[in-house]
Amino acid sequence: MPEGFTTLTASGMDTATAYRLLCGIVVPRPIAWISSVSVDGVVNLAPFSSYNYVAHSPPMLAVNIGSRSGGLKDTARNIEASGEFVVNVATEANMEVMHQTSAEFAPQESEAQSLGIALLPSTHVKAPRIAISPVQMECKLQQVVRLGALNTLYI
Repeated sequence: MPEGFTTLTASGMDTATAYRLLCGIVVPRPIAWISSVSVDGVVNLAPFSSYNYVAHSPPMLAVNIGSRSGGLKDTARNIEASGEFVVNVATEANMEVMHQTSAEFAPQESEAQSLGIALLPSTHVKAPRIAISPVQMECKLQQVVRLGALNTLYI
């Protein structure tokens, strides 16, 4: 092995170490600030740093959403129930309020309403767009791919 290199084996690596390692290697990571709507009509906003485009024809995005305490996060539950969501582009200008939406909110509590985040109606999906985001992509779910025990990829 060349001098100065370290080899790490992924099998057997604990979840926290693997997460820190991948987040430190795959940079820069864009943030998908996802808006979705629950079956009860509650607007959910949450940031996810594991997303990217995966196809250009047809145009497709993918976002990985990990589970929380063995169950689905609100965003994942909303996407699976409605088949719709909006990826709002996070910028440096809206970083602070975007980060605030990552806090633990009850499923019946809207981050947008609690934090005073203005929303815009969407054209093709029920989930609203975030007004302070310069780019909003209205998405319809095409495929759900379970990735191990903790992660799910939504395309």
